Amino acid sequence: MDKISRKEVSIFFYFLFLIALFCSKTLLTIAMIGLLAVGVFEIQLKPFRLGFNPNYWKNLKQLPRRKDLLAVIGVFLLIVLSYWNSEATADWSNQVRVKLPFLLLPLAFVQLPRLSERQLAHVFYIFLLLATLACVGTGINYALDYKYITNSINLGKSIPTPIHHIRFSLMIAFSVVAGVWLRFIGHYWLKPSEKHLIATLTGFLFVFQHVLSVRSGLVVLYAALVIMSIYFVFYTKKIKLFAIILPLLVIVPLVAVQTIPTLKNKIGYLRYDLDMFRNGNRAGFSDGQRFISWEIGGIVFQKNSTWGTGFGDLKNELANVYKTNYPDLKPKLPHNQFLLFAAGMGWTGLLAFVTLFLFPLFYKKNYRFVVFAAFYTIITLSFLFENTLSSAFGTGIYLFFLLILMQREK
Repeated sequence: MDKISRKEVSIFFYFLFLIALFCSKTLLTIAMIGLLAVGVFEIQLKPFRLGFNPNYWKNLKQLPRRKDLLAVIGVFLLIVLSYWNSEATADWSNQVRVKLPFLLLPLAFVQLPRLSERQLAHVFYIFLLLATLACVGTGINYALDYKYITNSINLGKSIPTPIHHIRFSLMIAFSVVAGVWLRFIGHYWLKPSEKHLIATLTGFLFVFQHVLSVRSGLVVLYAALVIMSIYFVFYTKKIKLFAIILPLLVIVPLVAVQTIPTLKNKIGYLRYDLDMFRNGNRAGFSDGQRFISWEIGGIVFQKNSTWGTGFGDLKNELANVYKTNYPDLKPKLPHNQFLLFAAGMGWTGLLAFVTLFLFPLFYKKNYRFVVFAAFYTIITLSFLFENTLSSAFGTGIYLFFLLILMQREK
């Protein structure tokens, strides 16, 4: 009797999850439900039968031993625990709903088979191809209205992307990391000549990240590449290699600023934005509003430094301070994931979140895997400039790649 391999089905839903990250919240939900279903059910083809996974409870009992998965679930529990000092239970319930993947995806992954290095590389290979297709589509759309979009960047706009431009740039940054790793290990699917394809696609994505001109995306990209360079030099013992790479990582962005119109316009707008901020015009510009969100988040944190406002009351507390200090502005969550937890749960919640966030990196020395270290570099820096986990795509990006890296065989 033929049975569909649980590993094969799980990899299918990994691919579906990757597609969803580039385009659809609905597809994200479907992929997550699919991964949960793979753990619960067993499929037989001849004759067709859908049955309960006989190893489900056995696998679930392994969860206490998977401390890395427990750390991910712990972030969800932090939101749940904030109920005790949240009076606005409707807002608290919404926060719990948004963070539900922190509970459901670890419960799915504890049921799924481990991935060999080659299988993990296959997933990243598909990711590289999808990222390329997404960038090609974005590039064609940009080319069709080149003049208007390029000029709009002078007004603080961004090149239209399939998902929010900051989340999209995080995906592209990590796809470059994936491509560099795939080329370094010499991965290919069918033919060795694919190594050249991987190198070409990685180079294209690297260049396109500069064309996108999302500043946070460029910062995390270069930071991740510096980390990877240090790892590779240490691994290969070729110290001279670093002497070549490091100057390139300085020279390339300087050349890009002078030669890529979108990036040049973005830098020009940044200077204008900062000048307006220094002159007291803080409301009408993106960076000004980001700084204000930090300021308001800091005020709320100072007023509730021990236990925070509770995530249910956080929006109301922020709105009250905005009304007093900046009545003409629409209240925003702090553009900093750590500050968001600090305001919502005080020092205690912030320390708990940082501990849970960093735990998978150090668990069983995961930091020794270069892709794991580069991924954490990207996510940590994104947390400094954005409340990444407050959106479905941000949460999906963080959880999927974290869990897939944790799923690899050591």
